[in-house]
Amino acid sequence: MGRLQRLSSNACQRLARRAAPQPIIRRRVTYQVAGRDFLVISGYEPDGQRIFYLKKLVRPSLQAGFEFVYPANRRERYDRDVEAISRSLSLVDP
Repeated sequence: MGRLQRLSSNACQRLARRAAPQPIIRRRVTYQVAGRDFLVISGYEPDGQRIFYLKKLVRPSLQAGFEFVYPANRRERYDRDVEAISRSLSLVDP
């Protein structure tokens, strides 16, 4: 058997912090819309430096979607791409 070692109060606190569940870091949603067969959610990543855009098209047995994350300081450039991808997304029955 291993030898028990007495830990300092600081060492115990460090171990407890590592063992504790990590907080959930949430995105900041600034836009969301949902329809009968789609949803769109957009906003900022927790760091505030990146924008995310998520679009899903759904049917009972079929779905398609994409998520795009890009630097907030390049928003003007990437918003055009996201818009083009979003407009081109469609569901086609197999």
